Amino acid sequence: MLDRYVYVWHALAGYWGGVKPAASGMEHYDTSLAYPVQSPGVLGNQPDIVMDSLSVHGLGLVHPKKVFDFYNELHAYLASCGVDGVKVDVQNIIETLGSGHGGRVMLTRSYLQALEASVAKNFPDNGCIACMCHNTDGLYSSKQTAVVRASDDFYPCDPASHTIHISSVAYNTLFLGEFMQPDWDMFHVSGSYRICIFIFYLGS
Repeated sequence: MLDRYVYVWHALAGYWGGVKPAASGMEHYDTSLAYPVQSPGVLGNQPDIVMDSLSVHGLGLVHPKKVFDFYNELHAYLASCGVDGVKVDVQNIIETLGSGHGGRVMLTRSYLQALEASVAKNFPDNGCIACMCHNTDGLYSSKQTAVVRASDDFYPCDPASHTIHISSVAYNTLFLGEFMQPDWDMFHVSGSYRICIFIFYLGS
C-alpha cells in the first residue's frame, strides 16, 4: 500500500517577497521592509530580475526575534488541517538581508533555528524539505532538516538545459548526501507521456 503525504510550500521569509508589513494581523511579528544586497559574484554570474525588484521595492521581513512565533502559528494551523510537513523554499534570500540584524550569518542562524524548532513541534516526523538552501550559512545552520533539494530549477521546454540539470543534481548529491538526504526534485521524462516528476532520492 502506498503511503500518501501532503506537504505545503512556503518561503523561508513567508512568500517570495516576504510578508506584507502593513497587513492586518501582522503587527505582533514586528515586520519591516528589508532590501537585499547581492554580492558582486552573484550579480556577475546570475543576474536576476526578481532580486533586482526586491532590491528596489524591499522584502517584508519578520523580525528574527519573532520568527519562531510566525512559523509556529503557520505550522500549527497546517498540522491541524492534516498536513504532514513543509517544503521551505527561497532560503538563500536571508543571506542578503543581514544588515541591521547582526549580519547574514546571525540572521540565517536565527531563521533556521526558529524554523527547525517549529517543525520539531508541529511535524514530529521532521517533515521539512529545504529548498534553494545551498549557501554556506544555510547548510551550516541546519541541524535537524534531513531532506534537501539538490537541483536548480528545471525547464522542460528547454532541451539544452536537461543534461546539465541532471549532471549538476548528481554532483550536488555527492556533496549534500554526506549530511542530508538529497531530493532530486524533478526532471523530464520523454516518450508518450511527457511529464515532470518529483523524485525523492531515498537511496537504500
